[in-house]
Amino acid sequence: MQSSVWEWDELTQEYYLHLFCPEQPDINWENEEARKTIYQSAMISWLDKGVDGFRIDTVNMYSKPVGLPDAPIKDPTAQWQDAGLVYCNGPRMDEYLGEMNAILSHYNAMSVGECPFTPDPARILGYVSEKEARLNMVFQFDSVDVGIGSAHRYMTTPFNYTLADVKSAICRTQGLIDGTDAWTTSFIENHDQPRSISRFGNDSPQWRSRSGKMLAVLFASLSGTLFVYQGQEIGMINIPKEWPIEEYKDVDTIGYYAEVVRKNPNDTKTHDQTKAALQHLARDHARTPMQWSSQTNAGFTSESATPWMRANTSTQEGINVADETNDHASVLNFWRHMLQLRKTQSGARPSR
Repeated sequence: MQSSVWEWDELTQEYYLHLFCPEQPDINWENEEARKTIYQSAMISWLDKGVDGFRIDTVNMYSKPVGLPDAPIKDPTAQWQDAGLVYCNGPRMDEYLGEMNAILSHYNAMSVGECPFTPDPARILGYVSEKEARLNMVFQFDSVDVGIGSAHRYMTTPFNYTLADVKSAICRTQGLIDGTDAWTTSFIENHDQPRSISRFGNDSPQWRSRSGKMLAVLFASLSGTLFVYQGQEIGMINIPKEWPIEEYKDVDTIGYYAEVVRKNPNDTKTHDQTKAALQHLARDHARTPMQWSSQTNAGFTSESATPWMRANTSTQEGINVADETNDHASVLNFWRHMLQLRKTQSGARPSR
């Protein structure tokens, strides 16, 4: 849901900036004392406890342009304009990441950052080039942005892409390391993405396993550090299309659907199109309980507990760790073979 990034606070009698929910105010990174406090509480304290590194959320949004200008008007019919290219990759990003890297280097710790709204490979190289000493690697969004709507993520239809689109996206991220001193990542799922089998394969009972294995071969064979999201290794799929929209819990899903209904109260066709897009792309699909077994709540928690979302009913259909462990042809065991191949075969190992 699009809305203003400025929120009035009665206590301070001031507006504050929040690029995400009002409950998530942006920190003023221009304030050196605030930065030092973040480094101490969120980095050094955990590094002293022995963590090996950090995944840094929306790492390129910390520095804002001078004067906090409005976004350019791209859609005159919309009250709010997309400002991603305005508030990303600001003028002091290199300075802030350099400060973080100085801390991480002292502990020989790893860093991987999310880098949305950054289509320019040269800017990505400015973050991950070894000589620049800022981040070890980043998550580029090219592959997971395939098929989303241009005006809004959910203003699209399921499978609104071609195989050539997927290939081009992968080639762009893989090309980052060609002839450079940079490193890249390989991923297709995370907490903000739907399940890859449902999105890029076929999640019907006949094809879901083969789709999961196909995607395992593809992404485990790419260069860069491989990231496998929880449940991806057992081939978890999107929640059933029969679930009503009320089952969706993500603030992004709820807000967007409510806005569509508000603008088009009697347009059931638009409502259905929006539901179809959410059934395909909503973040909720990645946030159901991890499926450990076919028991109540998928073995994720006790039978008497109430999880954040109810378990996907696919856990009753063999998509769970317990059942797949005992099935030599399962997606889980196929992933194990692929990871072993990646680890032991020199031709399959990513190298710098």
